[in-house]
Amino acid sequence: MNPIPLLLIDRDSELRELLTELLASEGYAVDGAASPQEALPLLNSRPFALVLADVKHTAENPIAKLVSAAAPAPLGLLSSWGVETPLGLAQGARFVLTKPFQIETLLEAVGRYGHSLPVPENTQQLIEQYFSALAQKDWEALGGLCSEEVVYNLPGSDPVFSLRVEGRDRLCEYAASVFSQFRDARFDVLSLTALPQGTIARYEGSWNTPSGRARLPGAVRFSVADGQIREVGVRLELATLLEKTLATPAS
Repeated sequence: MNPIPLLLIDRDSELRELLTELLASEGYAVDGAASPQEALPLLNSRPFALVLADVKHTAENPIAKLVSAAAPAPLGLLSSWGVETPLGLAQGARFVLTKPFQIETLLEAVGRYGHSLPVPENTQQLIEQYFSALAQKDWEALGGLCSEEVVYNLPGSDPVFSLRVEGRDRLCEYAASVFSQFRDARFDVLSLTALPQGTIARYEGSWNTPSGRARLPGAVRFSVADGQIREVGVRLELATLLEKTLATPAS
């Protein structure tokens, strides 16, 4: 499958470079521009499946103007200019993500609006069985779903929950140490979005506490090959850099 062409418009060169690396690792071919003016020659020279842009909305340069220039490609906003969702959608954007956003949320939006790829049935079954094994604390079943070299990535500010686990046995040991403490855990898979080289699963986890049922929504990326899960999450080093850069306002 040929890489899917995307155009990324963002004045922050460091973030543009990191997002390009992320999207390229997922099977996209990304062209970058620092401004709509710089992007116009690219838009006029070749088609794109999706345009991602962090731009300011003004009377002289409304977002609708960029929407028109991007057409027929849909436009998604990665907003740091205070462009709120109702305004962005009213101007014709297909979605608005306010920085800092979750990496999985970006990938989910790109997968949903940048192309139409089906989630393979075996991938859907593996992901559902993965969450079922966690809920049932069936670590043998979990190991059977994963390749021997499976990699688990989980970035975060808390070192307990920010780590890279390599190998089937270590993943099962880690899962047992974390999930065994949750009483009557359940995971409901809400949606699956296909990427060229992965799948984003949006879910809601819940468990019993002394004060009632706790709920926590989330999203995670899966990579599947040869009928087994080979990677969970976005590569830790890249995800950590992206989260730090997204949280830092551009100068």
